[in-house]
Amino acid sequence: MFKQKLCCILLISSIIKMLSQDYTPVLKEGSFWDIETIQQGFGGHNYLKRIQVDGTIEINNKRYTKLKQVTITDSDKNTFDISPPYFINSSEFKPVKDIFLREDVNEKILYIFYQNKEYVLCNFNLKKGDKLENAFLPFIEDAEIFITEVTTNKNGEKVFYTDQGNFYTEGIGKSDNNLTPYIHTIDGILEKLNCYGNAQNQNNCAKTLSIQNNQLTSVKVYPNPVKDILKIQNTGKIQIKIYNATGVLLKTSTSKSSAEIDISTFKKGIYILEISNTKGSKRTKLLKI
Repeated sequence: MFKQKLCCILLISSIIKMLSQDYTPVLKEGSFWDIETIQQGFGGHNYLKRIQVDGTIEINNKRYTKLKQVTITDSDKNTFDISPPYFINSSEFKPVKDIFLREDVNEKILYIFYQNKEYVLCNFNLKKGDKLENAFLPFIEDAEIFITEVTTNKNGEKVFYTDQGNFYTEGIGKSDNNLTPYIHTIDGILEKLNCYGNAQNQNNCAKTLSIQNNQLTSVKVYPNPVKDILKIQNTGKIQIKIYNATGVLLKTSTSKSSAEIDISTFKKGIYILEISNTKGSKRTKLLKI
């Protein structure tokens, strides 16, 4: 009996250690990307826009991340060479239509749903010389994307360079725009990542006017790792959803004060808990043991 308990403890410790290192997700809570658009040629000008996660949507029984965007301004007008911290009015965000992202933390792949199909945007498993499979490659017959170099930045995140002249970084995504599929450019317009962050790390990117969703902040979820019953307290009126690591919805529930969710029939592994109310949503990674 002691050996069995010891083996179980070691297994849990190993899984938790594995989750805490080796891969940094792109779609963290509050993730955002500030993109500089450079319009070349006569009459062109530069401006910035912020793209930010905005809840989820279910498509073909998979959970995708919705996004919203806003033009970043300085002194109430678009200017050249806007640098942080600039100003963002969160009330001016508008939803990004018909483009969604999905991340499989087990596969270490970021997908984009574009023109009613899913494509690989970033594959963080590749090595130098590998081909980026299933990428969106229109307009060019027999087009292919290969990894020319893999390095590590100062934060310990892997950086993947492609033969198309761009790169993507673990925890961040593409160097130009996570809403831009590969080989999908407009003549005379270039985009580059100016600043990025998430709810925990704003990177001094901008001054933002927003209303904090304190109700979701106070929600308590335990135990985690969980074996049979997941307890959720201080919920208020919320909706609860549990997805597997590939984004497939497995269970839904609602609560007005507290909830107990039976996941005893789930297989051991990683799951995503999503709690939401009328003001927003919050996602937490769960470990079923």
